[in-house]
Amino acid sequence: MNGLYVAIFALWNVYFLSNVCDYYVREKIKRDEKELAVKDKVQAGLKLVNELPCPLFLVSAEDFLSMPEEELRSLHEGLRPTGKLLTLDTMDEVVQLKKTSRILFFSYEWLSWSKVGPNKIQLLAMKAAALNVAKELQVPTSQIHIWIDILSIPQKHAGMKAMAVDSLYAFAHCADVMVIVAPDCWHEDTGVKADALSYSERVWTRVEQLAHCSQHGVASMFIQTAKTFCDLPDDWMETVCTVCDGNMTCCRNKHPKGCRCDKQTLVIPLLALYYNIYKQNLSGYPSDAAKFIWDLIQRKGKDQMFPPNINIAQDTGITEVQELFGDTINRIEKIVVGENADLVMPAISFTELIDAENDDCVVPAISFNQPVHCISCKL
Repeated sequence: MNGLYVAIFALWNVYFLSNVCDYYVREKIKRDEKELAVKDKVQAGLKLVNELPCPLFLVSAEDFLSMPEEELRSLHEGLRPTGKLLTLDTMDEVVQLKKTSRILFFSYEWLSWSKVGPNKIQLLAMKAAALNVAKELQVPTSQIHIWIDILSIPQKHAGMKAMAVDSLYAFAHCADVMVIVAPDCWHEDTGVKADALSYSERVWTRVEQLAHCSQHGVASMFIQTAKTFCDLPDDWMETVCTVCDGNMTCCRNKHPKGCRCDKQTLVIPLLALYYNIYKQNLSGYPSDAAKFIWDLIQRKGKDQMFPPNINIAQDTGITEVQELFGDTINRIEKIVVGENADLVMPAISFTELIDAENDDCVVPAISFNQPVHCISCKL
């Protein structure tokens, strides 16, 4: 009889241990799958930043300054046959251009639901900004190329347009200078005042700023109003760094027919940003820009800058809680810690890369070491 009890007890132990082992194996598989998914997202984000998912289209500052408004309103497709659009297909081509020219990125908000691009006041401010940037960098306008959405993003081909919009992060990341164009004016349809404050509340403009700042810091970022060209206020990035707190058209329209929230499309590039910033700081050799962004993350909090979930209001009146970043930030940290720290090298900027490739390059390197003073301009 005792032998029977022993046999039953032994079988029960085998059964119990087998189930426990199966449970832990299943959980490990789940964890491995999640980690692999995070790695895939990070790799996709890094590819988005380090490669050009879509060609980079630029117009020379000289052509932009002399361009009639009618030609500007012909958009990307209208300018394409004129030969005034420079097309860069790879990051290597971007690096080559940077040996002789600077890339100026215009960031602004559209103020009409039916008309694309800048209004007359914004356009005048952009032309003033191009001249002010040339003055600040002490280079002729012939050595500046401009990225502006209605000329640099295809407007008619839906696929190309979508790819270009998805590449905004990469475009802003590789620009040498970003100018926030925010003169006081009014939205054509709502009559709401538009200025630097309204600009700062837009999600897309926040993404552009964070992308540029993570590579270059704030010293290459300026604000152009109707009267002045200035560097950013000290607390500017403190506000705009919380990208997902900004406003989006899809959210204002309450995601009709259950359409996806555009904030969800930002997860991959922002994960790549965090991976890069965290890895640099963990290595002990962060760039000044990476250290600046890391300090922002510490002050604002990871959940504020990379919220695990978001509330998505639907046009049906229902508000759903959906995952945004989930626990991917913590998983990224574990991935980075697990990587070989000896292989982490200090970040190399575009300028350093160009100098290393061509020591004889006569174009002066961009320097923003000196404080930028306010430059008055008349439009």
